[in-house]
Amino acid sequence: MSKPYLTLNRRFVLLIALLCVGMTYGQRKTISGTVLSDTGDPLPGVTVIALDVKSVGTATDFDGNFQLKVPEKVVNIEISYMGFETQTISIDGKTSLTVNLIAASNELEEVVVVGFGTQKRKDITGAIASVKAEELDRTINMNVGDALQGKVAGLQVLSEDGTPGGGFKVNIRGASSITGSTEPLYVVDGFPIEVFGNDIDSSNGYEGGTSSSPIDFLDASLIESIEILKDASATAIYGARGANGVVIITTKQGKAGKTKITYSVSSSLSSVPTERLPSMQNTAEVFDYLTSKDYYDLGVNRFRVGDTEEWEYTLPREDFTLEDPYYTGDEDTPKLNREQWNDQLSDTNWIEEVMRTGVVTNHVLGISGGSERNTYNYSMSYLNNEGVVVGSGYDRFVLNVNLKNKFTDKLTLNTNISPTYSKSFGTGGGGSSVRNSWGFFSRTLNTPPYTQFSDTSDRK
Repeated sequence: MSKPYLTLNRRFVLLIALLCVGMTYGQRKTISGTVLSDTGDPLPGVTVIALDVKSVGTATDFDGNFQLKVPEKVVNIEISYMGFETQTISIDGKTSLTVNLIAASNELEEVVVVGFGTQKRKDITGAIASVKAEELDRTINMNVGDALQGKVAGLQVLSEDGTPGGGFKVNIRGASSITGSTEPLYVVDGFPIEVFGNDIDSSNGYEGGTSSSPIDFLDASLIESIEILKDASATAIYGARGANGVVIITTKQGKAGKTKITYSVSSSLSSVPTERLPSMQNTAEVFDYLTSKDYYDLGVNRFRVGDTEEWEYTLPREDFTLEDPYYTGDEDTPKLNREQWNDQLSDTNWIEEVMRTGVVTNHVLGISGGSERNTYNYSMSYLNNEGVVVGSGYDRFVLNVNLKNKFTDKLTLNTNISPTYSKSFGTGGGGSSVRNSWGFFSRTLNTPPYTQFSDTSDRK
């Protein structure tokens, strides 16, 4: 009789154990919470799932609220939403919580607003190009043209001339007009900048001149990003003004946080390699040229031999004489032979005399900061460019002020102020006009080497 009793007792104990396990596994807890954006706005449709278990999840309602029943063993939940970073939240010992999701910039860039619609980023890779501040800061840029040089496919940046502060032209996917302007439309912080004609300096052709660009007032170090819009759909919102493309420039903005003060200075040297300078005649070579058969008039110091076309000198070349270019007496201008010409006259290579090593220095000071509703950014830069030609240079001072004041969720005031002072000094390089055939370099090339050197000014 004892054995059936023991068997029945064991079965009863096993049944009690299984019931206890089932009750333990079946115990659940309810987690409630609210999901908000980084600006405090409720996010509807956010996915909330329990980790370490399958098929346990929910979504937030219109007000961002959710309730989720999970097994007791679950200690983490995952919250995800398109355009925001996914977060893993611990719920150990918690029954309610509030979560603020952070916007994910890489997700927001997947869709680009173009004209009056949107396109996927992968579909317009060749139509829109971006240049960020990190890329601009890798090189020393005297203007926005230098900053864009070689960084965007299909974008041509052409220097108008080599003078300090000289302008540049931008062509997107080549020039589309022979007589009209090929400049794109520039939009700086939301303000379009109109470009009329080629916008170059039409100064006196005999004085030389420098060209200009419609965005000369910008310093590349103060730019946050540059967007290049190339195709028709991307420029539809700007109408005919965007026919040559659109260059959207955003200057640096303030960010919420403690006041941040930055200062940077950069310097570079520039020079013209000696092998690229033209070879100039010295004084002796000028004498040989002026006394050559190709230069002298027929019959002056040569005679014809018989009926042939052969001409011979009446005197040996060493006995040829030329007038002293510096004689100012009352008597007839004395003559100098080759030896006297070389000994008594100066010998100056004027190309080497007017060239030097140029120095470019740029100072940038930035102050930024603010709160969640009010941000500010003050940026100042000073550029000093001493050109490779003696006496030439360019100075520019730029002040950029960006203020953002958020009064309500629907009312925000943006203030952008960007005064600029610039000055070009020294000689002009001749500009881009064919009328400037007697610019500075043409005069230098045509100055004889025996011209006396006089330095009465303060040469920089």
